[in-house]
Amino acid sequence: MESLLKDLKGVLAFLRTPIRYDSAKHPLQQAIPFYLFQMLLTMIVIQLVIGFIIGFPIELLSGVNSRELERAGFKELLQERGPLLFFMLGCIVAPLLEETTFRLGLSFKRLHVAVSLGAIAFTIMHLIYQHIPLSLAVGLVTIGIFYLILKGEQLQQLRQRFGNIIIYIMLIAFPLMHIPNITLPDLSYWYVYVPYLLSLFVSSVIFCFVRLRAGFFPAVVLHAVGNAIAIIPLILSYYLKTLQG
Repeated sequence: MESLLKDLKGVLAFLRTPIRYDSAKHPLQQAIPFYLFQMLLTMIVIQLVIGFIIGFPIELLSGVNSRELERAGFKELLQERGPLLFFMLGCIVAPLLEETTFRLGLSFKRLHVAVSLGAIAFTIMHLIYQHIPLSLAVGLVTIGIFYLILKGEQLQQLRQRFGNIIIYIMLIAFPLMHIPNITLPDLSYWYVYVPYLLSLFVSSVIFCFVRLRAGFFPAVVLHAVGNAIAIIPLILSYYLKTLQG
């Protein structure tokens, strides 16, 4: 409990001035696997509290559970793609792509920023055209262009002046990107999005916190484990139904 409260205080301090909360000023005091386990536990506890205080009353009011709607969409994808591809997309591709898009560039290093901008370009093109080769080509060209035109000194000035704002934008953009994951029965149920987006915002904060303190790949691992917790039960359920059928 004491460790959980300490992590919560650290996350709140990060939210006040995120750009100052990096590994240089706040080095880790424990091994990365133990630290990731602590942050995973912190994320789950906060999300459970949100679900109980906000999600449960909204579900009683509307009769709609946003997580169930999300799981319904995932079940359709699981049936279309099969369990192996579904697992790879959810636990490998998605964490790597999303962490690259939203958090790799928060180091404000030239290569990291260029790759993040390329990932953003890829994501936007794929959402519009649903064409992976074209999206990949645009992403690679974007990386090359920005790597050539960006300068280290300019990025550090950008970090000092607008670092907090950029991090806040990324924190908010991450949950908003997941809105298409659920389809409401009617737009009058818009408030069902509230606990769903708040829960994703918590994930966004924790992933960003870990990225700045422990590095990019620990954030990817934490993201992958978080996704696996949601995905593996769906796959097991799929196999059980296959065996029964």
